[in-house]
Amino acid sequence: KEKKEKKPKAPAKKVEDFSLLDLRVGKIVECVKHQEADGLYVNTVDVGDDAPRTIVSGLVRFMPAEALQGSTVAVLCNLKPSKMRGVLSAGMVLAASNADHTQVEVLRPPEACAAGTPITVEGFPREPARQLPPKAFPRCQPELLTNDALQATYKTLPLSTAEGPCMVPSLAGAHIGWATGCFRVLARSFDSNRMLKGALNGHFPSGPGTSQNLRERGGTL
Repeated sequence: KEKKEKKPKAPAKKVEDFSLLDLRVGKIVECVKHQEADGLYVNTVDVGDDAPRTIVSGLVRFMPAEALQGSTVAVLCNLKPSKMRGVLSAGMVLAASNADHTQVEVLRPPEACAAGTPITVEGFPREPARQLPPKAFPRCQPELLTNDALQATYKTLPLSTAEGPCMVPSLAGAHIGWATGCFRVLARSFDSNRMLKGALNGHFPSGPGTSQNLRERGGTL
């Protein structure tokens, strides 16, 4: 019998890191101070799931709880859940920071958006991973900026919803990251000395509460 020739396998489809992000509109139902960490809020956030999520954010130094309660925010929903000072956080609120990290503003999708509305960028089809690969968001971060029109952008293209773009109140040319809080808060939030040692030496662990350039940015985002 003649051997059948094996057909060459089709090359695996390459998906852009940004397409893997599950970015959605969130509505903060409740915002309270973390009982074990002065710099952290514990937020209850509706992101369109069957039940609201608990998401920890380090925004205490930058805005009162009243400013977050009931507000509309942009949420990265497919990070691996991680404990922040004993509270399991299942997502990250996105925010922009000025150069010296003295101002932080959360991204604001249009108020008319329903919770769970996808946030997209033209040219990057939305193909969110069930759980985001650890390095995907850090690789996107250098291209996540606010523009002169105060829009949140990726590679100069607006982060948009069906109701319009995500905005910030005043910070133009600001880098966008997750609102995880100041370095001291993060240092106390790491689960082990090994992770903390890595952060201090510029080798940042994966998952929520970390950032590729945490030391460089002073840990604000």
